[in-house]
Amino acid sequence: MVDGLVSIITPCYNGERFIAETIESVLGQTYANWEMIVVDDGSRDNTAQVAAGYAARDGRIQVVRQPNGGTASARNNAMRRAKGRYIALLDADDVWERDFLERQLAFMKEKNATCVCCSYRHIDANSNEISSGIHSNNQGVSGSEDKNKVGFNYPYVGN
Repeated sequence: MVDGLVSIITPCYNGERFIAETIESVLGQTYANWEMIVVDDGSRDNTAQVAAGYAARDGRIQVVRQPNGGTASARNNAMRRAKGRYIALLDADDVWERDFLERQLAFMKEKNATCVCCSYRHIDANSNEISSGIHSNNQGVSGSEDKNKVGFNYPYVGN
């Protein structure tokens, strides 16, 4: 485990449409001590190739390919490879604000928390805000393959 390092876990299945924007949101972070592990879960599109292009340009990004086993399998695969003191989950169709990691880590230290959640904004495929809120009912965001993306904002400690 590397202290201060954030391991960003990104499972991906047929995410070619959004994976570049997701990776760009990580590359733009104000907190730069991270590694990103993108697990291509047997995609039938060019997801792995798009992610590999980013990995070739930035050594903090690695791409792992596996036969389709589902999101949990892909996340577990990435977590076994993670070297960071912190784990951050980022789906392949989601994006982060530029200071997301910096704020999350500062908030964790301020509150002496081992786990934090965050607020979110639903955004459409063109990054226009649809709605915002906080997951308070432990239900995930779901939708079709053409679903809305989620942009993550500010940390909070849930009850």
